[in-house]
Amino acid sequence: CINTAFQTANLALSTDKGEELALLTTRHSESSLPEIEKMFNDLSLSPKDLDVICINIGPGSFTGIRVGLSIVKGFSVTNSNLKFVKLNSMELIAKQFGNGEYQTVLNALSGRFFVADFKDGVMIKVPYLTAEVKGKNTVGLSSENLEFVKHKVEVESKTFLDLCKEKIAKNEFVSSSELE
Repeated sequence: CINTAFQTANLALSTDKGEELALLTTRHSESSLPEIEKMFNDLSLSPKDLDVICINIGPGSFTGIRVGLSIVKGFSVTNSNLKFVKLNSMELIAKQFGNGEYQTVLNALSGRFFVADFKDGVMIKVPYLTAEVKGKNTVGLSSENLEFVKHKVEVESKTFLDLCKEKIAKNEFVSSSELE
């Protein structure tokens, strides 16, 4: 599982041999591949041993998303049987909050926000870009005033892995061309 959409990246590798989780705080373009290599070595695996890769396709850092997608595309070249699961940042944020009706909000900068509506952990309105948010229960806000929406989003790697496993169990696979 690869999430490089935020300032803090999540990497997770799960097999019958165990799990490896990593949280990277800087320079995803430089630190992701060495960390993935370490994870493979720790579990005595190679990219050819992968069955499924789960990737966060955003919204988030444009460069960060491209780093993650490039890694996934690289693995797909070495393993033609690889399956893909994609998720978006809003699902990942919502995974931390569970039931109820709420919105997840990400700062898109320039006075705009990405917003998605959820009910009991299920997205009922796909992410959209807006200059205002009117929902009562808004996840991602540190204050009622939107100028305080956190720019830095942090998600536990275990939370990310759990969401990936849920999507795999539901057979939510996509083709590599759908990862764009």
